[in-house]
Amino acid sequence: MSNEFDFGDVTFAEVAVVIPGGGECVLRQASGEAAIKYRKQIMGGMRMEDGKVGGNVTSMAAGEPLLVHLCLYDVDNKRVPLTKIESWPYPVMKKLYDKAMEISDLNPDDTKDAGDWLKENHPEIFEEYEKYAEEARGNESEGTESGSS
Repeated sequence: MSNEFDFGDVTFAEVAVVIPGGGECVLRQASGEAAIKYRKQIMGGMRMEDGKVGGNVTSMAAGEPLLVHLCLYDVDNKRVPLTKIESWPYPVMKKLYDKAMEISDLNPDDTKDAGDWLKENHPEIFEEYEKYAEEARGNESEGTESGSS
């Protein structure tokens, strides 16, 4: 029997980072958990538009700071708070996001491809997903409206 999947050392790739304000951090390769949470955020905003898979820009945009949050650790090995990451200038967050995508081997087209595959191969499940996503978007906007008064 061959060991085609002998991964040997599974040490996470890391990049040293000095964040705004001067704190030292480590941008760490996404774990399976982080990749799943990131993809759920992105795919949660997908929907059908004119027979094609489209997306909720707000939900998809929230994926960038979320991935950075899930991969960026302070000197105490704690994740940098999402609210802190969202307060930084966008070019800083974008650079961290791009690097997290690179070292984590995440492909931005993966989520698009997954939606297309589901629609093509399991349209009944895709329909259920669409209903669920529509309800979630409705609940999200209701929460936003009530929170803005």
